[in-house]
Amino acid sequence: MALSHLSDAATKQAIDATRAFKESLRVRRRLDELGGSMFWKTVGDYEYLAQRAGRKVVHLGVRSTETEQQFAAFQLERERLQTREKALRERIRLHERMNKAVRAGTTPTPVIDTLALLEDLGLGTDSTWLGSSALHAYWQSSGLEPPKELTGQKSASAYLVAINEKLSARAKLALQRCKALDVMLVNARHVTVLIVAHKTQTALPHGDSDLEAITARLQRMDKNALEQLLQGMLSYTAFEQVVIGKTGEMGEMRTLDPQLFISLSRSPIGEILGLHLKESDLVQDLVEMHRVQTKFTVEEQAQLQDLI
Repeated sequence: MALSHLSDAATKQAIDATRAFKESLRVRRRLDELGGSMFWKTVGDYEYLAQRAGRKVVHLGVRSTETEQQFAAFQLERERLQTREKALRERIRLHERMNKAVRAGTTPTPVIDTLALLEDLGLGTDSTWLGSSALHAYWQSSGLEPPKELTGQKSASAYLVAINEKLSARAKLALQRCKALDVMLVNARHVTVLIVAHKTQTALPHGDSDLEAITARLQRMDKNALEQLLQGMLSYTAFEQVVIGKTGEMGEMRTLDPQLFISLSRSPIGEILGLHLKESDLVQDLVEMHRVQTKFTVEEQAQLQDLI
């Protein structure tokens, strides 16, 4: 397969933009970990340190030297992170413009939109993209121009994402109300599968197959069998890559290890996930050329036989 390298300008821009975006994600996630604002609340004769947690208020303890130190440390760390986040937001906007100018990425807008939505809901680190969308992560990592098989395909209309938890009512509502995306849910025991399609398109540039067909295949499966299959796939180390869209916007995609993708594509599971042999051949070429890294061990390859 004849492949071309990205231009030097696009390669350098992708590296710089990826570094900045990863840092912005780290800061944002750290802010989320800190939780809502802290304040002092008087209850009867006592004053408590309290913190907002969504619509609830959690009491952290009666006012004391320890809780005063906790409050001061929280305020200091929160202010530091907010200042850092604001500065990074400006850098990201600049990188997005540069990404578009030098064509640093070709990931379809619906994929970027979905990544942003999942991150906003706090599900970014619990999400694993299972189907053909993984190719965007592999190719972004390779530093090569994507082939026509990736940029030119127009028959697919859905994307498949596994969330390694039961979704909250808030998350479900946000997904259902999303104006740009149609999201269908298939629940296993502890894992939720999202089948995502773009509302304004009957065909996406590249995805996992027809929306209804994928949904029907998953819904026909026994919940225990589906749970076992999903947990088996999610038990392997994920491949993480910042992908860059055609508009220059970015998102972090967690997906299957390239070797796992190849093996599943060549097994009956591939049909369930909407994968194709041609796609596995593309990824195999990247692995053999050392353009994309796999962390699959010999032991994991042997264990995989139980899954497929």
